[in-house]
Amino acid sequence: DNIDVLKGIPRVCAAKLVLAFQMTFYGPDEVIVRKGDTTNQSLFVIADGRAKMLGANRELVGHLGKHAVFGEFMMLDILKERTFTVVSETFCDVRVLPKEAFKRISASFPALKRTCLERALHNLRVDTQKKKVHKRRIEMMSEIEKQLRKLSLERRGPLHEQQHMFRRTRSDIKTHEMMSEIE
Repeated sequence: DNIDVLKGIPRVCAAKLVLAFQMTFYGPDEVIVRKGDTTNQSLFVIADGRAKMLGANRELVGHLGKHAVFGEFMMLDILKERTFTVVSETFCDVRVLPKEAFKRISASFPALKRTCLERALHNLRVDTQKKKVHKRRIEMMSEIEKQLRKLSLERRGPLHEQQHMFRRTRSDIKTHEMMSEIE
């Protein structure tokens, strides 16, 4: 109930996700994920402990505590590589959801991917309102919107796709406006 990524997901689906998580433990100052990594596309949840996020020159970008979630953008195919290095500051109990497990479960529960994409889009928008608008965030929002449209069209069929091929959503227009502001 405390994990944001599982909110709004049917209990049966959430139970399958929880069972798919793998437990991992890190001692202080161990790298959990490395910036630029393209191989590990899992989602991570810090069950207990504290970690720090480091940027390109190992500068401190932020801290992650209990119930913090990271890696969702790679798991959802929004990003192709890790954008931060995450290093444990204390002993950390970290739960890892492998991308393959997520794909298998979302095949049985089609609304799962949509819910996760919508939550990721919402979180990006909230984050973008709090901070300076970055082109990368806008590109990520645009990719999420594209995937949501694709899921919607798959659900509705080919006739619906032809009828709505050129229609832009309010979400697309807002993202386009944000992109114009930074150019």
